[in-house]
Amino acid sequence: MTLALFGIALLTSNHASAQTDLTGVSLGVYGGMTSWDLDDFPPFEFEKETGVTFGGSFGWGMSDFLGLFTRADYTSLSTTDNERYNVTHWDIGFRAIPDFFGQTVRPYFEFSGAFRFTTVEKFGIEITASGAGVGLGTGLYVFVSNTIALNAGFAGTLGNLEDVKIAGIRNDSIDLKAVSGRLLGGITVFL
Repeated sequence: MTLALFGIALLTSNHASAQTDLTGVSLGVYGGMTSWDLDDFPPFEFEKETGVTFGGSFGWGMSDFLGLFTRADYTSLSTTDNERYNVTHWDIGFRAIPDFFGQTVRPYFEFSGAFRFTTVEKFGIEITASGAGVGLGTGLYVFVSNTIALNAGFAGTLGNLEDVKIAGIRNDSIDLKAVSGRLLGGITVFL
């Protein structure tokens, strides 16, 4: 559905009045898919899982080219073993929006610090883990009016989850590598 809307926006974008001022506040909502891969630690083994993601973003354009952004999203994953995963991502960083293709279609590139929190249930035992990481992303804005853009992009995060609790008991000896990739599509309003 998101791809169909994005395609329609691309086809009709030359009729829209393009955004030229990206300074100030922007707000966005989006949905998509997340792929999540977590290190194993005995006796727990984790499979690479994919789930549905939704979230929102807030941005501050310092110029027509560079801005700050923060994004928070939630993903729910289910496995074939009836396990339950919940992953929350929070990114804060810089977003560059160069003007390669004119004002109507604008790519963006992101670099961010990330924080992730996950809750996993295995064998009836709840495992929680959180930690920091580094995020990189890229995507495309297609402006359908002066202030509204459809967007589609990819955000990847790499880092470790150091704060691990098993059944509520902290375990300082576990340091899990966690990798995630998110395909996102949504709408952004530039105020």
